[in-house]
Parts: sequence; structure tokens; C-alpha cells
Amino acid sequence: MDSTAKLLIFLASSLTLFLLKFLHKYWWIPFKIQRALSLQGIKGPPYEFIHGNNKASTRFRYEALSKPMASLTHDIVPRVIPQIHSWINTYGKNYLTWEGNRAQLVISEPELIKEILKTNDGSFPKRKDDSSIIHKIVGEGLVTSEGAKWAKQRKLANHAFHGESLKNMNPAVIASVETMLEKWKGREGEEIEVFNEFRLLTSEVISRTAFGSNYLEGKKIFDMLTKLAILVSRNYFKTPIPGIRCSWARLGQIKHDIYILYVFQAHLHLKYEFKILLKHTHIYKRLLFIENFYIMNMVVNETLRLYSPVAAVIRKIKKEVRLGKLVLPANLEILIPIIALHHDPQLWGDDVHLFKPERFVEGIASATKYNSAAFIPFSMGPRSCVGMSFATTETKVALSMILQRYAFTLSPTYVHAPFPVITLQPQHGIQMKMDSTAKLLIFLASSLTLFLLKFLHKYWWIPFKIQRALSLQGIKGPPYEFIHGNNKSSTRFRYEALRKPMASLTHDIVPRVIPQIHSWINTYGKNYLRWEGNRAQLVISEPELIKEILKTNDGSFPKRKNDSSIINKIVGEGLATSEGAKWAKQRKLANHAFHGESLKNMNPAVIASVETMLEKWNGREGEEIEVFNEFRLLTSEVISRTAFGSNYLEGKKIFDMLTKLAILVSRNHFKTPIPGIR
Repeated sequence: MDSTAKLLIFLASSLTLFLLKFLHKYWWIPFKIQRALSLQGIKGPPYEFIHGNNKASTRFRYEALSKPMASLTHDIVPRVIPQIHSWINTYGKNYLTWEGNRAQLVISEPELIKEILKTNDGSFPKRKDDSSIIHKIVGEGLVTSEGAKWAKQRKLANHAFHGESLKNMNPAVIASVETMLEKWKGREGEEIEVFNEFRLLTSEVISRTAFGSNYLEGKKIFDMLTKLAILVSRNYFKTPIPGIRCSWARLGQIKHDIYILYVFQAHLHLKYEFKILLKHTHIYKRLLFIENFYIMNMVVNETLRLYSPVAAVIRKIKKEVRLGKLVLPANLEILIPIIALHHDPQLWGDDVHLFKPERFVEGIASATKYNSAAFIPFSMGPRSCVGMSFATTETKVALSMILQRYAFTLSPTYVHAPFPVITLQPQHGIQMKMDSTAKLLIFLASSLTLFLLKFLHKYWWIPFKIQRALSLQGIKGPPYEFIHGNNKSSTRFRYEALRKPMASLTHDIVPRVIPQIHSWINTYGKNYLRWEGNRAQLVISEPELIKEILKTNDGSFPKRKNDSSIINKIVGEGLATSEGAKWAKQRKLANHAFHGESLKNMNPAVIASVETMLEKWNGREGEEIEVFNEFRLLTSEVISRTAFGSNYLEGKKIFDMLTKLAILVSRNHFKTPIPGIR
């Protein structure tokens, strides 16, 4: 071989090696990860070679932002993270997505999130990528660092934000708010662009507390940070050319301690408080009373729920790890969409997009039903935001000072921009002490709130828990409808079945007698969950399970007892409804009444009853007889003779009433009573 041939072989080998590495990185690894998770039931948008799902994400964001907001709504998830919103609805709460060739497992289940964020054994570290845009901006600060470096920085940050330090910052916060309010003097009745005002206030507070200066001295830095944030947002989902790294040399001049950015982000919620209060002026009027300042915590928490400081947090998996029932491979990232979690109707109810501070009237634990991962505006676990207390304190101080001096209304020129324009109005004649009427109103409001919480617990939370618990075990069924359960569907099935005449003499009676059960067994399987109002019923049609239920005598499966039910009101506490010692006593009496010798003694009465019926039939040969009515009368006659020693005619009134009651029960069985009214 000559040198030219060797060179060609070398180039061909190098190119082949490069292509193999390229394919391994951009095809084989994504294929392996996608297959491993697919086998565990985790789906997601398909991986596109090199780009991953970046094109789709960009398209979702473009379409969301190209449309104006139709109304003042807190349903912001489809606009802020439209791709996550769409894919959660398509693939479920846990799904796999791709940033280029980087796999991201999106986790929206609170139990799994809690396991991820509270784990401190290093299984789920933060993502570290020296080539990423975020890393180039913030450097190795609290947001990105790990191990000893993070521990050292966290210790310094904890010292900077502990209780005494926060107290010392209050004068700087108050001075910053005073500076803003001073600018507002004489502008009553004018329009103010809220976003810009509070952006300047936030910057002023950071400047005074962190640098001992004012906003104007650091204006250049804040302007550059704003431009960089826009740049990051625009380029986040752009796929870089493989093998080529971009230079971000100009970022070197503005690397600052990360807590400034972190707190800066959290402070911006002040503008959302105002956006919300503009829609709920009754709330901010209540905040003016000193006795009502406890409402401030509720307002701040509800705002943090609707408008999380951080839309999502990301963790990295270095080596294979178990999460719940999932086995997650290495080279996988976990993305926790906090904002989607806070807007999840399964966690917060159908009113999830409404501003309801009263959710937090009994604290965060009660509002989240003690599900700590349902509300994480500042993350949770060892890496929760160190600036949380500072951010909320600043918000409360600023709101208190503003509300004491001004009332505000939404500008008539406002056209649903992300941040509202307000019209300032001076506060006049504010009574700082509550009178008895106000106290009565608060008492009534508190009572109503407590009633509503109990109502929601009974008619939403308990059904949700039961439905979820059985769903995780593979038990499906018709979805629960608020208050009604499946009563409307059951009534509709019965009506449709009974309004059609039976086409022929057939023994296939199930679709006519229990049409709803017949339909749902065919749809959901032999075992399924259905709802009588808010009462859950597990329908079991598997013989082995039925045998286990009916033969068990340890009290695990007692009869239903509900003093308010129609059946119970008719039959009382008889053998059909009683339990325990009372049932045992009644059963003993019934056994005595129906043992062999007693049954023999009843035979003459049965024969006599049949003779009476046959006597009526004499001379009617060839005529038609309505069988149902004849045997109903025979049954009544037998019961009258054997139980009461009389005949049917003497007790006819009682039997007619029982028939009417049976019809009444049948008609009303699936009607939903008004909650709270018996």
C-alpha cells in the first residue's frame, strides 16, 4: 500500500469511528432509554433524530404566545408550558420527552416528586452541563453546584437569610417601597403599568439589601440580566449543531452570586398579587383591617400556587436508580413541572383555576390534604429556595404599605396583557377597627368556608381517593360526577331499557333488569367501580371473589347500613339490614320459624291457598289469565295464612301499600338528594 491508500484508509476509519460515536449518541442511547421506559408503561412524544422534541416544543410555545389571552384567567399552564400541558393530557402525568438527544422524564405525581426532592443520598442531583446556556449565565452557584461546594454556599446563604438578617433587611425593604410610593404622589386617577413598577421595586430591594446601593447604580447589570433572560428563552429549544459549541464569552462580565437571581425571580410575584387583587377587590378591602392581616398569608400562598416562582425544576440520574415502581436508567433527566402540579384539578379540585385564598385558612398542610409535594413554590427538601422567607416578607411589607395608602381599579384600556395597568385611588375613611357587623360577617364567612371544606371533602376528596386507589390496581369504571356519581347514567340506562318492549320471549333479561351493570361489565370488565351519589360501589362478578365475600364470617364484609337510605326506612332493622347481636337473635328466630317441622305445619295453609286460586279458575277454561297478578295474589294469600292466620283479603290494604312503596323505591333509587337535606 502506498501512502495515499493509507491516508484514505485512515480518513475512512476516522469517519467511520465518528459516525459510530455520532449514531451511538444520537440514535442508540435514545432508542435504549425510550424502550426501557416504554416497557414500564412510560410513553411520550416520539424522539426525532438529533432534534428530539425541540421542534414540537417551539411550535407549541409559538402557537400559545401568538394568541392573545381571551380573558383574565389564572389558567396559565397552556400558555406558560403549553408542550407539557398538551403531553400530560396525551401521555399521562409521567411521560418521556426529549431536549435534543437529552432524555427528560416529566414527573407530575406528588408521591414520586416527594421521593425525588427529599432524597439526599445523591441519587437525584441537579443537572450539570458546562455547555448549557443556564450554566454559562449563573456559573457554579447554588442553582447548579453540588457536593461540598453547594454545602458551603448553602451555609453562607442560610446565614445571609436567617431570622435576624431578615429583620435587618426590613428597613431597606420599607425604604424601597417608600421610594416607589413617593413617585406615585399626585398621580391619583392616573394609569400605572404594574409590571414595570414592581420590576423596579424588586431591583431596588435587591440593590439595597445585597449591595448597599440603589437600583440606579446597578441599572446596567439588571438591564443585561433582562436581555439575557430573553435570549435564554428564545434559544432554549434550539438544537445546536452536533460537535459545535457556541461561545458565550460576554457572559463572563456579569457572573454574580446565584442567590441574587434566585431571589429576584421569587420577588416578581408581587405583580401577580396585584393582578389577582384587581379581580378580587373584596379581598384587598379586608386586608385593610389590622384584625384581618392573617388573610395576607392566605393571599400570598394562593398567589404562589397560581403563579409559581419557578415553572419547573430538573434533576439528573447518574446511574440506574429505583423510583417508586420504576427503574430509571442512567443518562436520564427528571423534570418536575411545578406550575402544572399547582394547577392540577385532581389535587386542588375543579375550582383549581379560581383565586380562593380560603384554601389555606387552616394552613398549607390542610390545604394540600397533607400531601407535601402538592404545593412546592420554592421547591422542597434539602435544596428548597433559601430566599423563600425574604421573598414572602418583602411581598407582605410592600402590599401592606401600598394598601394603606391606595385603592386601585383595573384600567379600562387594559387588553389582557400578561401584567395589568391599574388606576390609583387614594384611600379615604378606612375604619381600622372592626365593628360587630364585620365580625359577624367574618364568622359567617368562616362557617361557610368550613362547611364548604367538609362538603368538598365528602363529595370530591373521598371519591377522588377511592377512585385513584382502585385505578392503580387496574379497577376502572364510569367516571365519578360531582355529587351525582353515576346516578344520572343509571337512570338513563333504566329509562332506555324499559321504554322499549321486549321483542320476543327471551330469558336474556340482564340488559332489561340491570341495564347499567350489563353495559359497564361489557365496557370495564367483570370487576369495576361505580357510584351511587358519592357512595362508591365495587361491582364484583368473578365467582371466586364472590365466594370469598359471601362465605367470610369475620365481619369484613357487613351489610350496608345507612339510616337515611330509602330501603332502611321501609324495612327497618330486620334481617335484611341488621348486624351483630341483633341480626344473630333475629336469625335464630327465623331459623326456628322455618325449620323442618314448622314447614310441614305450613303445608295445609299453602294447599288451601292454591285451592282458593284454582276455585276461582273453575269455568274459565279457554280464557286468558294474567299470570303475574294471579301468582302475586297467591303469594300474598300464602303469607297471610302462614304468618298472620288470616287471608289475603283481610290484609289487602297492607299489600297494596307495600306494592306502592316498592314502585316508589324503584323510581327514586337513583335520584341524588340535595346534600345536607334529608
